Amino acid sequence: MKIHPFNSSEFYPRYINELEINDPLWVIRDFFSVDWLTGHLENLQQWRKYVIEENYYKDKSSGPVSLLITHKLTMRLIEAMYVLSLSKTAKLSLNKIHLNFNVRLQFEQLQWIDYPTHLSEEELINPYLAIKHFFKPYTIDQYREFLNEWLETAFSATPADETLQACDIIYVYENLQKIYEAAWIIRQREIEPTIENTLDAEESAADVAQTQSSKLSLVKRSCALNDTLTTAEKLGLNELVKTILDAVPPVQLIVHLGTHPNPESYYLLIIIDEKDKAFEHDLIHQIENLCKPLIKVCAILHKSDAFIRGINEGSRFFYNALTKCTVAYQCVYLILPEFQSIDSEYIRTQNEAIWKRWGRQGKDFLDTALNSYDDGNYNLSLFLMHQAVESTLSAIIRINLGYRLSIHNLERMLWITLIFTDDLRNVFAMDSGEDVRLFELLQGSYSAARYKDDFSADPEMVKALSDKVCKLFIIAEELYLQVMDALKG
Repeated sequence: MKIHPFNSSEFYPRYINELEINDPLWVIRDFFSVDWLTGHLENLQQWRKYVIEENYYKDKSSGPVSLLITHKLTMRLIEAMYVLSLSKTAKLSLNKIHLNFNVRLQFEQLQWIDYPTHLSEEELINPYLAIKHFFKPYTIDQYREFLNEWLETAFSATPADETLQACDIIYVYENLQKIYEAAWIIRQREIEPTIENTLDAEESAADVAQTQSSKLSLVKRSCALNDTLTTAEKLGLNELVKTILDAVPPVQLIVHLGTHPNPESYYLLIIIDEKDKAFEHDLIHQIENLCKPLIKVCAILHKSDAFIRGINEGSRFFYNALTKCTVAYQCVYLILPEFQSIDSEYIRTQNEAIWKRWGRQGKDFLDTALNSYDDGNYNLSLFLMHQAVESTLSAIIRINLGYRLSIHNLERMLWITLIFTDDLRNVFAMDSGEDVRLFELLQGSYSAARYKDDFSADPEMVKALSDKVCKLFIIAEELYLQVMDALKG
């Protein structure tokens, strides 16, 4: 392979030798001889987890050496991809015009054992474009420094400190995902033999069965929600039902969705007679205040006409609530229609569209918020962070639960995410005075930044909040990827 000479003062290879410099495809072959694309992406995700969490890396089977291997393999790949970008093949590929390439992409997706999910269509067609994008924001030396810090942090019991900016963690991680995938495409197209899909039907059926065994959510992560009822909780539920029915006669259905230990609370789906003229948010407020002396209740409430319509339209949330959770009360006058079957491929396609629309919007809001901070526009940055969190939470709740929110209250949205994970709410430690103040700033920023003439955001508070919002987005993105993995097959 013809490699254009490079300036050794700008790039000095530390992980690849002279033979590999002359033929960087050997490094790509070696990288994927260790594991396929999915395995490498999972190892990368596990590595980042220990960068941002208060825990340190441990592997029961191989100990810390597996992370050291991941670090070394990644650095070898980065150096090889840089050298490859200087090749004649890369330079010709960047200027090449591709026609009717979609047919080939579809064929590859059906035939290959793994297929990229993070590259754009242009990068799928031309992986050398992804390599070019990879080295645009950071140099090789900067990637080395980042990954060395990642390695040290992952082996430490404390999460990343101020030396690792949250936005850099996001961008470096996303870039690494793409460089892995670009390398995989090059490996499959340019190195024989192509590794094809050999999964048998039994393995696919097992994956589907595992997906179908879940209750309300497609996946759960660090989730303390209890789906089953203990004897004491059944008695408590009976008391709540009695209290609600005595005060709100139009209630037609109460479904127990789960209980959570922190904050101690019951999650209830409540259906009200459509003839009742009260607004839904007023009824929610009434019921939750009514139950407050007994215990905290999160009431997810709908009028019966909207509920029936949702069932007829194949609402996954309503279907799971009625078929997999405990129906605590049902009025004899509420006649339920037949349930619609739920197709996992349809859910997967729908979830991809939701994340593309709302998850990406959350990321765009976040990126613009960070840029506004750098420009010194702290009020705008704060407002955009509120929008980023709202879009991100709306997306991940809808993706994981199949439930579309019509609220803008961030505190309540985080409360609902406890149905499937504690990690999003735990971004803000509500027992910490500093975190409480940060969340209150975020919660109030929507109106304060827009309408208060004398509002002026504190730059240090905005900076601290930006790290929290970045971490929240990272967790939501990881959950989205876990959901999509659960839907495979």
